[in-house]
Amino acid sequence: MAGLLYLPRLFVYHAGAGPGGQSETFKTMERKLLRFIMVPAMLLSWITGVTLAVQGAHFHAFWFHSKMLAVVLLTAFTFTTAFSKKPSLRTATHARRNFPLL
Repeated sequence: MAGLLYLPRLFVYHAGAGPGGQSETFKTMERKLLRFIMVPAMLLSWITGVTLAVQGAHFHAFWFHSKMLAVVLLTAFTFTTAFSKKPSLRTATHARRNFPLL
């Protein structure tokens, strides 16, 4: 969950950084956060959640549908954030325009 909030913030720092070593550091941090923390945690959550739902036969309960909606939205946000980083970082001089709310 913290990765979902930290990754966009890294994008803001990366967009604001000048070319050179600091920009490369942010690229490395973004890549490691996605590959080694966020994606494995998301996959583990999906696998354990579906396994528990199948074993407990909770597919018809209201709480299950609301929880699945939240998980699907968080997964969509993860993929949207991960795949939208490249166009935003091409114009590094306009970092605040690319990320106005962060």
